[in-house]
Amino acid sequence: QRLGFGNLNKVVLEFDEVFWDDSVDYFGSAIDSTENRGRGFMFWNLKNVSGKPMLISLIAGEAAKSAETEGSESIVKSACATLAS
Repeated sequence: QRLGFGNLNKVVLEFDEVFWDDSVDYFGSAIDSTENRGRGFMFWNLKNVSGKPMLISLIAGEAAKSAETEGSESIVKSACATLAS
């Protein structure tokens, strides 16, 4: 059988200040709707490596494929909505 990896898109988000638990390197988000599956399911904390309040949001699978034709503003808005929930 073929082994595939699929799409994994990364969205870099920079904020004015840290509002998440800065003691962790990454954290996840359980999304309860199938329409948003794979979108913003994990966030990597870049504060310790960049010195700035930054996160990377991961988008995988079908959500990654559809995000490639979506505008940046919509993707950032979606990631921020996931963080706010």
